[in-house]
Amino acid sequence: MLRLFSIFDTVDGEANAFSGIGEISTFVRFYGCNLRCWYCDSMKAVDGGKFDTLKVDECYDRIMEHNPRKLTITGGEPLMQGPMLVELLLELVVNVPYLKVSIETSGSMDFPKKLMLYPDNIRFVADFKPPSSGRREWDKDIKRLTTTLRPVDLVKFVFVKEDIPYIKRCIAGFVKQIPLLLPPKLAFSAVDPDKRSVEEIKEDFGYLKSEILPLLSPAYFNVIFYVQMHKILKLDEDKSDDGKRRTNLYKEE
Repeated sequence: MLRLFSIFDTVDGEANAFSGIGEISTFVRFYGCNLRCWYCDSMKAVDGGKFDTLKVDECYDRIMEHNPRKLTITGGEPLMQGPMLVELLLELVVNVPYLKVSIETSGSMDFPKKLMLYPDNIRFVADFKPPSSGRREWDKDIKRLTTTLRPVDLVKFVFVKEDIPYIKRCIAGFVKQIPLLLPPKLAFSAVDPDKRSVEEIKEDFGYLKSEILPLLSPAYFNVIFYVQMHKILKLDEDKSDDGKRRTNLYKEE
């Protein structure tokens, strides 16, 4: 069974493998995660204990109530839903051929091969987890990311300056595969932009400019620098009185 935490319509505040930040998207948030990152902004979908248990057809119907053109599949770690998630997404893109599906994953689990066969409709956004996140098997993740992802996919680095050496090692893994395998897009964002000063964020991007950009050949790498818009605008998901989880455009402090 699928463990669904919420479905809601909002603005995509993160870089993704389709049109980028700011696109209206239907978020499908699944419950459960194999990691415990200190900066996670969705812990209710990790340890909250509340979720709906659904069959594939029931989850399909819930999603189609939103009449989506783009889906952001997230969590938690959505790939923990296993074969039923694959079945759900394949049914969606076959029945709705214009649908774009962006799957947000930590990159700590293998990418389902069946989903990789639909590059026009289904793309992965893998959030590389360096040691600062609490992830201890980051070296295995680098191998997975650099040998599996396609040029249409995206690897996201939400970082602090202490992560720079590990980001370099991940990029070196991509460079090693060229030209046999072309790398995915790369996106970089500073951690918690809503809790830090502009000067601190500018300092982090300064490290990227001096330490990372020289490693990235423009001929092979598509690079995005961004700030997490949903945190700056305080877009927040909430549960209404009728039991259906929706999005409050502005969170009440």
